[in-house]
Amino acid sequence: MASSSGLRCIHRSCVFGTQRRGFISRFLNQTSLLLISTFFISVLIAPTLAFSEPGAERRVESELPVEREPAQGARRTSGSSLRQFEGERISEISIQGLRRIEKDAVLGKIESKKGKRLILETVGNDIRSLFEMGYFDDVSVAAASAGRGKVKLTLALKERPVISELIFEGNEKVDTSDLAEVVKLKAWAILDINQAREDVDRIQKHYEEKGFYLAKAYFEIEEDPKQKDQVKLIFKVNDYEKVEIKKISFLNNKVFSDQELKKVLFETSEGSVFSFLSGSGSFRESAFKQDLNRLTFWYLDNGYIKFRYENPSVTVTNDKRWLYVSLFVEDSLGP
Repeated sequence: MASSSGLRCIHRSCVFGTQRRGFISRFLNQTSLLLISTFFISVLIAPTLAFSEPGAERRVESELPVEREPAQGARRTSGSSLRQFEGERISEISIQGLRRIEKDAVLGKIESKKGKRLILETVGNDIRSLFEMGYFDDVSVAAASAGRGKVKLTLALKERPVISELIFEGNEKVDTSDLAEVVKLKAWAILDINQAREDVDRIQKHYEEKGFYLAKAYFEIEEDPKQKDQVKLIFKVNDYEKVEIKKISFLNNKVFSDQELKKVLFETSEGSVFSFLSGSGSFRESAFKQDLNRLTFWYLDNGYIKFRYENPSVTVTNDKRWLYVSLFVEDSLGP
């Protein structure tokens, strides 16, 4: 019995030992799998999650140095890198990229000078001043240590192209020579986009003064494939037809009729097919003012020394084809 009982105990011990070893083995296997999974997640998945976070790529790129063509003996620095030189004496200022603009003209526009200390705020003002000259498309600043508390500045400038040819297209109603006198930009001047926009406004106003209220103008820039620093500036115009006066009305005229007063207006008349073809009938503000002066003198000649008129009301139809002119007068005071 003892023997049999002992065998049963040994058997149970073996079974228990076997179960325990199996449990430990399974635990170790599961732990190994967990560690391996954690390792792969940290190596493969975590970076993906980090870069997929909104703005993550932008932060990484912003921390990378901006690579540009370095100046000889100097290294390009970003605005943040310039801080390491702030307060140091400027030993030299060199300028790169000038083709037509004089170096002295650039140095005269900046506050940073040789012998002065480098101040970031001053450099920022200098960049703005150079852009305001209207001659450059790009302005950048590089700094390099010159030793013994000194720094060398390098200004890299990209000049705007030159206008090799000034062209007007679509101007059937106004001569090209006339428009060339209106615009400020000329051939072989440096291209100034803001000035080109202002010239478009000048063209529009010039057309309006001639009665072409429907005229539309814009500009295009055509690069010269042979000369990269030269462009053609093209002003394009759709001048359409003139806006004509449909009706002239006088208000409060108690002495003279509308027909009598219209005869006094020498240059301003209601439009018709004949008047349109002959050039009259279109509304010109300057001519209308002259006619108002004629009207005043006409009343004075007739003894109405206290005659006066109010500012005329000019209404344009929705299609901008016709004008309606109304003029309020006071002629009730006798001679």
